[in-house]
Amino acid sequence: MKGDWMIRESAELRAVVTRFLAAMERLDGPTAANFFLRADATRYIGTDPQEWWSGSAFVDAYPKHVAGWPALKIDVEEMEAFESDGVGWAAVRAVTKFGDADFEPVRFSFVFTLDGGMWRLVQMHSSLGVPNVEWIGVELTGALEQLLASIEGPYAPEMPVRDGTVSLVFTDIEDSTQMAAQLGDAVWVEALQRHHRAIEEVVGRKGGTVVKTLGDGAMIVFASTREAVRAAVEIQQRQSESAGEVAMGVRIGVHVGDAIAADRDYLGTTVNKAARIAAAADGGQIMVSDAVRVLLADTHEFSFGDTVSMKLKGLAGVHQVTPVLWGQPADG
Repeated sequence: MKGDWMIRESAELRAVVTRFLAAMERLDGPTAANFFLRADATRYIGTDPQEWWSGSAFVDAYPKHVAGWPALKIDVEEMEAFESDGVGWAAVRAVTKFGDADFEPVRFSFVFTLDGGMWRLVQMHSSLGVPNVEWIGVELTGALEQLLASIEGPYAPEMPVRDGTVSLVFTDIEDSTQMAAQLGDAVWVEALQRHHRAIEEVVGRKGGTVVKTLGDGAMIVFASTREAVRAAVEIQQRQSESAGEVAMGVRIGVHVGDAIAADRDYLGTTVNKAARIAAAADGGQIMVSDAVRVLLADTHEFSFGDTVSMKLKGLAGVHQVTPVLWGQPADG
């Protein structure tokens, strides 16, 4: 089916990884081994230099390997999972504790394939998070934000414009006509250009693309719904921090769905709905569609307000929209 190639976040794989890590924490080797695909191409790469295992033989031996561990505690700090056309992958950042040892930072990466309708591991890799200065004696840039900040030019290549599922963000400024009249053209244009530059910087760093600017607003596209909402939150945070310059009430709407690509632009009902959701927001507010809320609810990264039902101009029926409480701690 057209568009199946699109990468999408996978709540199902997050649940699979959570169950696998729980089996490890229980030292339940047989259950953990059952997550692996019994195939010659399956790989397990552990933290020990000798833990470079392949084939189905290691799957049979894995329960004995787990049985030799001392008590294990895994505290997950961050987990992401994605899938595309029968292939999935996940990354976990955690701190782990074996027996009486200290907690140590560990990163896990997983590659999955669908086997008889079930996700099976074909590769697992775990590594200890060691600062560069301890390993190679050089203080290299470790945080992605620092690395990106050191690069001149665009932060990321533009997202290709293709038909398929995308996450769309629309922004505009509340009462912009009155603001322009009050501030005068020169001050208003300077403030607007500064605002657009901030949006482009945030969006580029989050892996999105500004499709076009629309007067005082912008149309933005992301492959990742989570990054779309992260960008929306950061745009509001940046605007709040710079309110002393020119206070702007930025309205943001986010929706995810299929859209039609046309000459470096996107068209269709998904686009119209995202724009109407932004128009329904108040200044300083982020509103998301129910599709976005449901997709991100299990991440516990964002705090959501009460869902409301409303009509959106030009669209049939009643639509569920929810505010993102970007100034509050995340839910759960």
